Amino acid sequence: MNDIICPNCKIAFKVDEAGFADILKQVRDHQFDEELRKRLNIAEKDKENAVKLAEAKITNTLQKDLARKETELAEIKAKKDREFAELTAKKESELAEMKSKINNVELEKKLAITEAVNKIEKERDELAGELKSKDTEKRLLETALNEKYATELKTRDDIIKMKDEEIALRKDMKVRLSTKMVGETLEQHCETEFNKLRATAFQKAYFGFNRFMDLNHPDLPYWLALNNREAIGPQSFIKAFDHFGSAKAVFGASKDDLIQCGLRPSVVSALEGPVDLKQSEEELSLYQKKNIQILSFKDKAYPPLLKQIHSFPPLLFVWGNLSALSSDDCLGVVGSRAVTEYGVVACRRLVRECVEGGFSIVSGFAKGIDIEAHKTTLELGGVTVAVLGSGFGFLYPPEHSVYVEKILEKGAFVSEFPFKAFPHPSFFPRRNRIISGL
Repeated sequence: MNDIICPNCKIAFKVDEAGFADILKQVRDHQFDEELRKRLNIAEKDKENAVKLAEAKITNTLQKDLARKETELAEIKAKKDREFAELTAKKESELAEMKSKINNVELEKKLAITEAVNKIEKERDELAGELKSKDTEKRLLETALNEKYATELKTRDDIIKMKDEEIALRKDMKVRLSTKMVGETLEQHCETEFNKLRATAFQKAYFGFNRFMDLNHPDLPYWLALNNREAIGPQSFIKAFDHFGSAKAVFGASKDDLIQCGLRPSVVSALEGPVDLKQSEEELSLYQKKNIQILSFKDKAYPPLLKQIHSFPPLLFVWGNLSALSSDDCLGVVGSRAVTEYGVVACRRLVRECVEGGFSIVSGFAKGIDIEAHKTTLELGGVTVAVLGSGFGFLYPPEHSVYVEKILEKGAFVSEFPFKAFPHPSFFPRRNRIISGL
C-alpha cells in the first residue's frame, strides 16, 4: 500500500494493512492539530493586530488629550499672567495712592506741629507775662505778710527771753523750795512749772495771738472730743457748733435741743453721756510735743479754698509750714498705687513743669503716683503738702517716713483725723476731698 501524505504539511505516514485504521486516526489527529495551529496563528496575528490598533488608537487619543491639555494650560497661564498683571497694576496704584496719602498726612502733621509750636510759644509768652504778674503779686503779698507777722517775729524774740527766764526760774525755785520740798516732789513741781511755760511759749511761737482758738482755749478739749466721735461727721459738727456757740455747749445740750438743732438720731445718741476730757487732753499734749498746729474752721488761717468744698473738715491738724496751705498756686496730684513705668515718667514730667512754673504740689503721701509727686517736688526744691488718710500717730505707709523731714523744710503734713486714728480704706476718699480743696 502507498504511504498517506498530509496535504498541509506534506508529512508521509506508512500504511500497512494491519494498522490502517490506526494510521488513519493519526492522520486525522495530525490534521486537526494543524488546523488548530493555523487558527491559533491567525488568532495570534489578529491579537497582535488588535493590540497594535489599540495602541495606535490610545496613542492618538493621548496625543489629542495632551494637545488639548497643553492648549488649556497655555490658556490658564495666559489668564494667570493677565490676572497677575492686573493685580500688580492694582497694587501699584494702591501703593501710589497710599504714598500720596502718607505724604498728605506728613504734610498735615508738619502743619499741625508748626501750629502747635506757634500756639505753645504764644501760651509760653502769655504764661511768662502771667508769671511776671504773679511775681509782682507775690512780692506784694510777701511784703504784706512780713508786715502782718512782724508782731509774731517779735514774739519769737520774747520766747527766747522767756527761755532764759525759765532757766532762772528753775534755779530760783530750787533755792526757795529746797527747805520745803525734797527729792522727787521738788522735781515734779519744777517740771509742772516748766511745762506751763513751755505751753505758753509754744502757743505764742506757732499760733500767734490773732487766733479764734489756741491750745489753751478752754473749749479746745471739747472740740477734740467732738472730732473723736465717729458718728459725728463734719456737717453735723459745724451745724451743732453754729447752733450752740461752743463745743462744750453741744455736749451740755439736752436731747430735745439736739433734735431741734436738726441733728440725726444717730448723732444725738453719740452726744449723750459724759464727756471724757482726759483723752482729749492726752491728745492735745501729743500735738504740743510734735509742734502740730490745730486750725478750726473759724480761724483766719484756715485755707479759704478748702471751705468751698462740700463737707469741709471743722478741724485741721497741720504739721509744718502753715503758709504752704494758703497759696493760690496749688496743684493736686493723685493716682494709682500700682503705677507703671510710663506712669512714673508722665507724673514726674508733669510735676516738674508745674513746680518750675511756681506751683505747690498737694498729694496723699501714698505709694505710687502720690509719693512720686512729692519726691519730684522735693528734688526741684519746691513746696509740697502731704494730706494723710490717718492720724499723725500712724504715718502711712511707714517706709515713706524718710521723706518727712524734707517735706517739713518748706511744706507741711495735714490731717483731719485724731492723732491715734489708724489708716482705714474709708479715710482715703475723705483725704482726697481735702486735696481737691487745697
